Amino acid sequence: MSQRVFRLFKFGILISLIAVVIPENSSSWYAEITENSQLETNPSFSTHQWLAIEAIKLFSDAQIQWITNNYLSFWHGVEAALNAEACIPYGLDSNDYGDVNSYVLYLDGTGTSVTNDSLALRADEEYNNLVLELMKTNTNYSLSSFYAGALSHYVSQAGVWGAIWDETVWGPLSQENWTNFELAIESGNNISSFPQIEINFRFLNFSNMKNNYFNPTPLKVGSVDGYNATINLAKNIHPFAQGLGDNFNGSILHADQWTSSYYNDAEDCLEYSIEAIYSCIKAAIIESNLQYISLPDPSFTFHNSDGQLEISEFEVTFSDNSSTYILTEENTTKAEFYYLYYDQTAMIVSMSDENNQFLYNNISKKWFYPKSLTRGLSYNTTHSLIYCFQTNKSSYTWSNLTSETFHMNFFNMSFPDFHYEYIFETFSVNIINASPSLDNNPGYAIVNDSNVNQAEWILYYGSYDSQYPSYIFGIPVIDTQGNPVQGQLEFDNQTKTWSATNIDIGWVFTGEFIDCLIVIKFNLSNLPIGTEHITPYSTYYYQYARHVGDYLFKIRNHIISSSKPQIHYFSSRNTLGASGITAVQDYMNLPLDNYQIHEKDVFGSDSRQAKWQLFYFDGSPTVYLGDLEWDNNTNSWFIEEFDVSPLGGNEYYFRCRFKTLNSDPSTVFWGLVSDIVLIEMGFSLNNFYFMLIVLPVAAFLIYKAVKNKRE
Repeated sequence: MSQRVFRLFKFGILISLIAVVIPENSSSWYAEITENSQLETNPSFSTHQWLAIEAIKLFSDAQIQWITNNYLSFWHGVEAALNAEACIPYGLDSNDYGDVNSYVLYLDGTGTSVTNDSLALRADEEYNNLVLELMKTNTNYSLSSFYAGALSHYVSQAGVWGAIWDETVWGPLSQENWTNFELAIESGNNISSFPQIEINFRFLNFSNMKNNYFNPTPLKVGSVDGYNATINLAKNIHPFAQGLGDNFNGSILHADQWTSSYYNDAEDCLEYSIEAIYSCIKAAIIESNLQYISLPDPSFTFHNSDGQLEISEFEVTFSDNSSTYILTEENTTKAEFYYLYYDQTAMIVSMSDENNQFLYNNISKKWFYPKSLTRGLSYNTTHSLIYCFQTNKSSYTWSNLTSETFHMNFFNMSFPDFHYEYIFETFSVNIINASPSLDNNPGYAIVNDSNVNQAEWILYYGSYDSQYPSYIFGIPVIDTQGNPVQGQLEFDNQTKTWSATNIDIGWVFTGEFIDCLIVIKFNLSNLPIGTEHITPYSTYYYQYARHVGDYLFKIRNHIISSSKPQIHYFSSRNTLGASGITAVQDYMNLPLDNYQIHEKDVFGSDSRQAKWQLFYFDGSPTVYLGDLEWDNNTNSWFIEEFDVSPLGGNEYYFRCRFKTLNSDPSTVFWGLVSDIVLIEMGFSLNNFYFMLIVLPVAAFLIYKAVKNKRE
């Protein structure tokens, strides 16, 4: 089970607060461009992002989950108005974004008539993008959330005095005052970048997403489109604009130190900006007639005795522009729950990958989960639940978290009939019966292939411990080809047993003091299984059933045979050689060619060889030996010609031997004997030296004998 994990402090997430950013100063609320290395997962948190988050908080949880499920996309949208790079992951053209500072919104001196509406027009483009995407049959909610984020930035751009400053009436805009004003607010932001969402938005610590200087109380205003939301915002802050610009005190660096009247005016502008964002996103939801689901808090009963869970009937509703309806099976595309795992020691929470499906009662019009086993229970872990539903016209919707928990230890498995055998002749193993039974769960009848997510065998090297003779220790086998030796057990529906037959383990080699044994592993999809393995040295815990076989066997070594060398003697030059040599091992009847002896990669120390040696007629070995050479043309080994002049006057023959990593190193597999050849006495430099010594001695002896006879 993969563990998508994030750290909690008393089950509240610890959020990273550091991001490297590049400031972007303009006549708007403060915003930052995130460096590319951080943009994908940790976009910056600046005033524009804070205002957008405050607007989202005004919605009911059900209405806005299409955004909260895709918060990262929403944050990218907020940033994209300033940083075009943020739109690229969504398949959008970067030329269409990063343009917010190209637009303005000017009112006349009374603040009632619009003289330049380019910013409102640009905001309305994003509004239309959002509505069109939400109205699609197969809505991309990630893209919709991006559009909503971009819309919030363009709209709220009009919510600050510098953005609507009329220099013809109020005089030149002081860029220095403006920069210091926005920084005085920005310095109150509690975080500098958004946290990564590891599971879903339910685990975000929203209390950290705030500005410590302000506690705005925006109203849930009526819905208007992007264009009118932008215009209305500019008109709402117009009465404050000149005073905020003229009365700014640049020596005060933090907004919470402003005078109360100045602070209140700035806070009003912030609240109007939040309301404007809320009003246009709400209008998009209404115009697209988006459905949203309301879920109860999870409630359940877990039965520790047999690991079964029960969820009583509960009602789910969904709403649109017209009314609220009971969610039935016909218009539901997702109705499931997941487990949450709590590690209170490490302060870690994670969520199951597997889900369980709710059932629907057509009579009561309610959802439930009957008392039964479930997928996703975890070994020795504290659990809770979270629901997830979806209609064919809504985003998927998560329930609240619940304080209800239960602790699951594990269930034991035994293998009373486990038996296997090694077939000497075929280098194979048969696992005849590896069927498990649940010792402490009598309600679980047969462990069949419908509820098993792991059923495998593993070949181990094993031996009895010299200090504790009843204890077998071992390690998993790696064969001479470098492969682990393991496989899957199969369930037989006829016999109701688990087995594996004709397992080829011919590439495994067992040394003199090492044998083999079989270990099996089982796990269930709907019940946490564990094993407490006690050894003389320590106790181990496994999050699966593990059973070690007690039958040790040694694997037969490969037997190698080689052909009769075709000997070649050339008396004219007194050289000897041989050709046409082949070898084969009995396992797989595999020819031992150059690839098997030299080229093939093997695991461990390479002791393979293909050698020849010359013997006297009586079987005594000569000092003449060497490596066989390979002939690609004949696909056979040969002995390269060599000078045998020093061997003249005797009879000889060749034999060859081969060795692999699976043949017994103590056994020399000599092949067939070649024909016997008589090597003639020939001239050689050694014979010349011999004659230089022998002839004078012989002449002297003959002379001596003749002389003695005469006397």
